[in-house]
Amino acid sequence: MKSIYKSYTYLLVIICFLSISACQSITEANLAQRYKSNAPLIDSYWKMLEVNKQTILVSEGQREAFIQLRKNNQLRGFSGCNQITGSYTVNTSQQILTFNQIHITEKSCPASMKQQNNIVSMLLKVNTYKISGDNLFLYHKDNDVIAKLAAIYF
Repeated sequence: MKSIYKSYTYLLVIICFLSISACQSITEANLAQRYKSNAPLIDSYWKMLEVNKQTILVSEGQREAFIQLRKNNQLRGFSGCNQITGSYTVNTSQQILTFNQIHITEKSCPASMKQQNNIVSMLLKVNTYKISGDNLFLYHKDNDVIAKLAAIYF
């Protein structure tokens, strides 16, 4: 008889443990969903992940490609080889974004020039944007996604 009570006790402890674990997981999942980050377009560090359906690669020892849109409508960034500067205009209510006067420094990087040209070409085609969580999607005037970027926090 004692062994039956002992078995029931162990079973009860296991059930309680599983119930508590399940409740905690649901709560954590709800918190993650409710407090999903939406990084601001302006002054965020946007790491380039994909441009024109091509993954942006970072070689060992190389800096990653990124852009930052400053409050004074100035663009700052890096192509993986050269510094990017320029200006932008934005209408946040309509999610319209255009880049203007793009300039790049002239350091020679034969291995990453194709990527750099791809990035500069993409920036000049941007028409609209969408932020979803920590991702920034840049769109061409035909509503095609031409770049995917991720907010990086330091």
